[in-house]
Amino acid sequence: MNLQAVQDAYNLHPKVQHIAEKLKPQTQTTLHLQGLVGSSHAFIAAGVFKQLNKPAIFIFNDKEEAAYFQNDLQNLIEKKEILFFPDSFKKPARLQELNSHNIQLRTEVLNRVVNSPTKNEIIVTYPEALFEKVVNTSALKKSTLLIRINEKLDIDFVTDVLVNYGFDRVDFVYEPGQFSIRGGIVDVFSFGNDLPYRFELFGSDVESIRLFDPVTQLSQRKISQVTIVPNIQTQFGLEEKTSLFDFISADTIVWAKDVRFISDKLKECWEFATDLLEQLQKLGLNKDEENTYLKNPPEASFENSEAFLSDLKKFSVVHFGKQFSPILNPSPKGKETDATDSRDKINSDYTPLLGRGDGGEEFVAGNSSTPKNEIDNSINTDSNLILTLNPSPKERETDATNERDKIDSDFPLPLGGRDRDGAAEFVFKFDFAPQPSFNKNFNLLISTWKKEHEEKYQLLLFSDNQKQVERFEHIFHDLKADVPFVPIYISIHEGFIDRELKLACYTDHQVFERYHRYQLKQGFSSSKAISLKLLRELKPGDFVTHIDHGVGT
Repeated sequence: MNLQAVQDAYNLHPKVQHIAEKLKPQTQTTLHLQGLVGSSHAFIAAGVFKQLNKPAIFIFNDKEEAAYFQNDLQNLIEKKEILFFPDSFKKPARLQELNSHNIQLRTEVLNRVVNSPTKNEIIVTYPEALFEKVVNTSALKKSTLLIRINEKLDIDFVTDVLVNYGFDRVDFVYEPGQFSIRGGIVDVFSFGNDLPYRFELFGSDVESIRLFDPVTQLSQRKISQVTIVPNIQTQFGLEEKTSLFDFISADTIVWAKDVRFISDKLKECWEFATDLLEQLQKLGLNKDEENTYLKNPPEASFENSEAFLSDLKKFSVVHFGKQFSPILNPSPKGKETDATDSRDKINSDYTPLLGRGDGGEEFVAGNSSTPKNEIDNSINTDSNLILTLNPSPKERETDATNERDKIDSDFPLPLGGRDRDGAAEFVFKFDFAPQPSFNKNFNLLISTWKKEHEEKYQLLLFSDNQKQVERFEHIFHDLKADVPFVPIYISIHEGFIDRELKLACYTDHQVFERYHRYQLKQGFSSSKAISLKLLRELKPGDFVTHIDHGVGT
């Protein structure tokens, strides 16, 4: 078994195919995937994406979770770049210090969403990044300069456009927002890409377009067309800002780790921003502030939790956390306890039922026309199991409905769903277990793997380092352990055991208890920009230090 075989197993997984079927229609639906542990959510998400080929946005609880997932998903979908959408600051939601690299990444993601020919981009993000509003689609398109190979390009026109976009003309580009013109060569460092573009002109015709390294000046690769976008932080007015959910297409699938946590985090960010801006205003420290986030009222630049919950109604939402967490609007004091008791009474009348009809029909709440014995007989033991509600006896149905109507008036649900109890429309239960902890005890590891092998599990070791795999082989040889395992030469963050597919997926760093670090797109760092800037400003007589000859002028 190799990586492709593992991916095919999840692509053809009955539950994965059924999830994709539920997400294909244009109507909004709400799904809950239960039992996902470790990096299993990346395998499920990759399988669903390959079935649907629709745009998707994954919202995790924090930046670290999002980054690890982005790495896992990128390793599983190699031919497509998984876009990481960060916040604009050096520390998430701390407005005082902007991070130019993060701003560049945000601009690149927005540019890709608007100008992608396939329109099926995958975005991974977290609450602090959603907190900031983005430029709306129409404004970004108006401020985008598209240049194609073999088209005519007027240098004077390009110069005027770039200056209007806030670009600076320099001799050599070394950071975003700069351009240079040297004869028939035009270099532009756009805010929407981590490397600058080089246009070679023959007369007024664009002969070639290349990405190049500003340090070595060497070409990286040829491209057929580029889009140049300005700085989204400074070149657009407040009236042109909107929520990220208004920016993405309506058929985007939203995957949320924990809606309640995300909403609470947005509230926390809003309170911090409000308090900070009030303090700066009282002290008069925000009048000449270049950071636009510190000059404008919070509602102009940021998204609150209520708007976030309202935006979710426009999309199909897949909840993949440990529990489904719809946000209930608070009820008046004094009614909360009674409402909870009433809901508990109703839930005792509705028993969970796992199953699917032999003809493929689904059981949904409120279908009391089917006798219970027929429902029980129709339960299939295949892997297409959906959790739904089996109605209570008819003599209790009317009372339960009345009680439920009373509760819903006290607890209006922001997330729609067929089940009026606030649950997801469809719940898919998976049978995963986390990778066990061995504390570097290889005798325990060997006994566990032998037991799983006897139980017909396929043992997979995920590692992007071939020497680590050889280390396992040497340890097993020294301990005279004959344990067959298959190395998979990619890295995933956390291992898992799939009891349904009989796959035991282990990671080398968890076995050896090593810290596994995520890797995000670095772009062109400010330290390199400073070095290049100093190098370009050298004049005769300046002191320099040579690596071989020491200090000189």
